[in-house]
Amino acid sequence: MKKNFNHQGRAEKFRAESILAQKISRLRLALITKINNPKATFSLEECNAFIENIRSTLKDDRIFNAELENIVKAVKQVKAPKPLNLSSPELQLLWAASLLYIHRTAKKEITYPNGNTHKIQIDLINSRLWQQVGECLDVKQMLYDGGVYVNEELRRTDTRFAWGLPGSGITYNRKDKTIHVDLMTALAAGLEHTNSLMIREIGRGQLSTSFPQKLREIRTEINRLKEKEAEAIKAKESLSDVDYKALRQLALEWEMRQMLWRVAETCTANRYAEIKGQEKSQQFSYSLNNVLMTGSVFGVSALDALRGTKKNDSEPLQAELKEIYDMAKSILEERADQLSEAEQQEIKQQIRQLEKIMGGDSRPEQRFIHILNAIELSFFKNNGLFDNTRKGWEMFDIKPDQIRITKEGFKHKQRAVNDNKDSFPPRDFQLLLDLCAGTEGLENLQPSPKDRWYGKEYFNSLAESHSMKRNRIIEKIWDLYIQDIADDLARELDRQLDEDLDNEKKEGQSQKSKEAQKQDNEGEGQEGQEQEGEGQEQEGQEGQEQESDSGQENSQGSQISQKPGKGSQGKGKPQNFGAGDKPFGDNSKDSEPGKARQDFDPSKAGTNKQKVDVKNDKEQTKSMDDVALPPEHPEGQEPDQKNDGQGQDAKGQGKEGAEGKTLEQIKKELEEAAKKAAEKQQQEAQGKEHQDGQGSEKKGEGKDKGKGTQGKSSGDGSPSSEAGEGGEGKTLEEIAASDWKSYSSLLSQIRHVIGSVTNSLKKIRDKQLEKTTERSPALEMIPEDKDLSRLNTEAHKSKILKQKDGRVEKDDLNLFHKDKTGQTPTTIDIVLLIDGSGSMTYGDMASLLGKARAMDIALLTSIILYEAAKKVDANVYIALWGNDRPILLAKPGDDRKMIEANLLKARNGLQCGTNLAPSIPHITKTLADQKGSGDSGLTHIIILSDGDISDPEESLDAVQKLLSTNKYVTLDFALLQQDVSRESRIEQFAKDVRVATPTQKIGIFRGSNMDEIAAGVIGLLAQKMMRLESFSAVSWARKRKLFQQAHRKFDMK
Repeated sequence: MKKNFNHQGRAEKFRAESILAQKISRLRLALITKINNPKATFSLEECNAFIENIRSTLKDDRIFNAELENIVKAVKQVKAPKPLNLSSPELQLLWAASLLYIHRTAKKEITYPNGNTHKIQIDLINSRLWQQVGECLDVKQMLYDGGVYVNEELRRTDTRFAWGLPGSGITYNRKDKTIHVDLMTALAAGLEHTNSLMIREIGRGQLSTSFPQKLREIRTEINRLKEKEAEAIKAKESLSDVDYKALRQLALEWEMRQMLWRVAETCTANRYAEIKGQEKSQQFSYSLNNVLMTGSVFGVSALDALRGTKKNDSEPLQAELKEIYDMAKSILEERADQLSEAEQQEIKQQIRQLEKIMGGDSRPEQRFIHILNAIELSFFKNNGLFDNTRKGWEMFDIKPDQIRITKEGFKHKQRAVNDNKDSFPPRDFQLLLDLCAGTEGLENLQPSPKDRWYGKEYFNSLAESHSMKRNRIIEKIWDLYIQDIADDLARELDRQLDEDLDNEKKEGQSQKSKEAQKQDNEGEGQEGQEQEGEGQEQEGQEGQEQESDSGQENSQGSQISQKPGKGSQGKGKPQNFGAGDKPFGDNSKDSEPGKARQDFDPSKAGTNKQKVDVKNDKEQTKSMDDVALPPEHPEGQEPDQKNDGQGQDAKGQGKEGAEGKTLEQIKKELEEAAKKAAEKQQQEAQGKEHQDGQGSEKKGEGKDKGKGTQGKSSGDGSPSSEAGEGGEGKTLEEIAASDWKSYSSLLSQIRHVIGSVTNSLKKIRDKQLEKTTERSPALEMIPEDKDLSRLNTEAHKSKILKQKDGRVEKDDLNLFHKDKTGQTPTTIDIVLLIDGSGSMTYGDMASLLGKARAMDIALLTSIILYEAAKKVDANVYIALWGNDRPILLAKPGDDRKMIEANLLKARNGLQCGTNLAPSIPHITKTLADQKGSGDSGLTHIIILSDGDISDPEESLDAVQKLLSTNKYVTLDFALLQQDVSRESRIEQFAKDVRVATPTQKIGIFRGSNMDEIAAGVIGLLAQKMMRLESFSAVSWARKRKLFQQAHRKFDMK
């Protein structure tokens, strides 16, 4: 009865479309893909965008915001100031993203005894923060609940539970009696789903007791050849090529058979967990579906299918390509005399391309993975994830018609009703499903819960008996569906090994490759050099790049944004399954999760990192990849471990110093933590009552004090908190001179100016264009990028009609849309270098300008530009110069609160000299280290000063090095001078730069008040673009490389 009830409840909730319709599921899929890929980056910008996407799933974000504040401090200190709150899936996902950012990107600054500082990668796993996550009440409760189930299944109490590394998944080491849980992935997937995976691994450990007979035979033969190899090494001789090739062939077959066995046993373990869920009234079966959709490549495939964005998976289009191929060959054969030599060559080339495209999905290794995927999904078909229809399977890139029995002479026992090729399921595919998920299939060949009543020995013997039955089915699947694939791969490997062992041929190929590479480099010219630099950057500069991106932020405060943003609401409605989702922001290359499973590589199957000398038939010695000796038994099933699977008689119980903790230890810690939390909650409640009592005493006073003050000034000359747009009645000069109590109140007074400047920046930006690509009405024969969605249906219909009448011409084969390029405004960069010397904050200049000092004018101008730039997707850098090292106030990616605080604090300046030269290399390095993607416009540098400079010669040299190296940089000067008739030293310096760099068209603006300077800076940018006319954007990577080259010229370490 319970089983029937559970199955009825699966109809909707268990389905792939129901799971992926939830935005949190899609966010989980995106994040887990990053966690599982150790090479995937996770920048600050991506982290903040991801957090805003989580926020968009909430109706009330107050608890979310409170925990985000805790995270911000935790990122800075690598220690959370408050206990973690992981009580909801959204908070768990929030912490998973933040921990991944710390683990992959964030850095901290350390100070040596001599005062020098250095930024290093944060060791999250050994940090106090990581311990705090493991000690969290919600995490301990999850581990305890799962531990209860585990101990019940194992009939033991000494099982230990430990945290695994990010991306390691959940594993059960039967030998060490330890379950390792990937804590980061558990948070991302949802703690509520973790118990099902723990139970599944326990099932695998108890049921997968032996390898199939053929695997054991192959292992025996590999061991024989490895002993022969060891004897050759001992005698300082080489292994013969015959023995080596036999070893590699065996290793390939072992790898393939082991992969098949592993996938087949996963079906059994999944059914084990589903059965345990029914016993314990837990929805383990739903969790298995959810985890598959949010943590595997199948989720990616299903999401593409549900969105309608799946490519290259349409059989009609594949058939269309075959039809085009046949007709192209027909035209070439029948009308060769009507075609020119060039046209014939063109058609031949297109035919070769079509052959390559059509053969792409039929490689033996892909056919092998295709079958494994179908086997793995057979359980989920029974578990209600999708319908057993052609469309249901194709959602996961499974093509039932392509899974066929290839064993020669095989005949089905009886004629089926679905002999028609259009009926479903095909007979060969149905047989595979029966072998995997039928009543006598793989997943159901396991002891029942009642079998435990007869004792441990009976259960273990029955488990071994079922294991052998499953192994026979696994070998049958191999014989029917995979043996011919293995034969094809074996022949290909044999051919490859012959080539590798042939030294002369290999050397010839190597020389040919070198010559081809040399020709490519000569053809690329300067661009080739830039590409070479890019490679060097990845190896030698990557650490510096991350240091700039993350190191400074941890010395000044966490950069994770606490301000609510727009998030990614998607361009479609929920039923479109987030077709417009950008989980990591607009600029991320990883906005959509990629394929998680790597392709099977037969050429490396079974090999390790060691080398072995092999002698070929020409008596030449070649160093080749060695083969690892496979295990004799499944992990934890060694003879000395078989009796250690259940019961209290296991050795090592309660072993001191063992990794992880027992359930009893977790229970005690959970009770202590719960007790402390209750005491703290009681103390907070008492404190609140005390505060409420004090507040009631002052309530009347507060009412009287507030009477009659609404809308009035607070009495100190500054606008009241209720002033609204009250700044519009003041001039910019007066606003600059006023007391800037808060950034928000300052913005309310200059909002109208920001709007005006925004419009001006848009016009400047619109003159800097980047290339765009979109579909063109023009058609071609070969789809670009093998993208079959380019098919023009009207052209297709026309070709079919002409084909019936025999009127098909060459142009009728052009069925796929080309791309056409256009131009759109790109991102611009503005760098404001403000004089931080003492004269900017006091002296004659301040008195002449009234209350507003030169520093006030420069900073308010910078704030206006900064706020306007955000509205037009421009990047703004603001720095104070004058010391040996400039002080960076703002750069792209910085936390907004930190920028606001920096700008307000900067009103006192640096009280330093006027040395400009040291700032040029440092700002160049900042630009070189800044991460970015896509195209970018010019980088506009504007120097703001009140008129003095102490190192004009050194500064001129530094400026020339930068401008001569990077042609995508412009330089202008905005001078804050009351007496515009007098030429200052900085103005003379600006003129010297203009003479030294005539192509730059250096702009110089002199202004005596706030209104003039703000307009003058915008005027400089506009004038620059008018002089340069339009400008085509370049890739940020190219600009960045030029900044790196310029920085090297400064000879800085």
